[in-house]
Amino acid sequence: GVDSDYMQDGRVFTEYRAGGTSPAGTLLGERQAEAALGLRNLWTLGEGVRANTSFERVKVISGAKDNEAIALTGAIEVSRHPTWTGNARLELRHGEDSDGLLSTLGLAYKIDESWTFLGKNTLAATRSKGAGTTLRLTELLQSGVAYRALESIGVTGLAKYEYKLERDDGPANLKRAVHAVSMNANWQMRRDTVVSARYAAKIALDRSNGLSTRTVSHLVGGRVTHEINEDWDIGATAQVLLDRDTRGRQYAAGLEAGYQLKKNMWVSAGYNFMGFAERDLAGADATAKGAYVRMRMKFDENTLQGLLSGDLLK
Repeated sequence: GVDSDYMQDGRVFTEYRAGGTSPAGTLLGERQAEAALGLRNLWTLGEGVRANTSFERVKVISGAKDNEAIALTGAIEVSRHPTWTGNARLELRHGEDSDGLLSTLGLAYKIDESWTFLGKNTLAATRSKGAGTTLRLTELLQSGVAYRALESIGVTGLAKYEYKLERDDGPANLKRAVHAVSMNANWQMRRDTVVSARYAAKIALDRSNGLSTRTVSHLVGGRVTHEINEDWDIGATAQVLLDRDTRGRQYAAGLEAGYQLKKNMWVSAGYNFMGFAERDLAGADATAKGAYVRMRMKFDENTLQGLLSGDLLK
């Protein structure tokens, strides 16, 4: 793709996208190929108030025409107040096969030097077209408080409540709601060693396909990470999942090694010798048996300040 400035804080971009697999002996033209044209703009509405708008038009060159679409996005961020920041984003998509909406709302409120309230709501809706018009709706509400010790070595934590809703009136006939709570804590006992603990619980109500089920589960986990030197660290994890309804108990345990790609950014590879599957409580942890790769970043509001400024668009 190619992009360039067409005005101050405004960019125009064009992209060529190709994907899919074609049978032996066929050309690239048999695969899915698309051309996208769009605009991205940053608007400064006042001190600490910024807005972003974008437009994208996707034209199918080869392949299924269902992927042709027009998308409009608008977002606003308010960071002028010393104790709170908020943002809102709305994306509308009109396609040949479906119409979609994606909306996000976020709020961070600084209670004091150590405590911060965090809240976010994400809503996505897709309506398919054709003979069998269907609507798929997903919503995720998250709210909680974060604690950060003022000392460089100490305890950090996050307590969170989540409400997840999934509905699909198509052939899947999906109707599922989940209430979940979780608590995470990190204790840096030494400069080279961090101990992490996590507890999570959920109540899941599933009324899909005319059936009604209720599930109550608990997850308890721990991790120890030790820095070998400036760039390498090793870790061990252990987790247990308890299901009250089936009175089942499943375990996950493994080892991992991490490498610091750049300051405050690590990539880790590990292997779980035993594991389980849990779609709602696992979070960012790998619980399935086998090998996995994960990436970690450490950042705060000062780290992201440059990314949010208009200097990157000039």
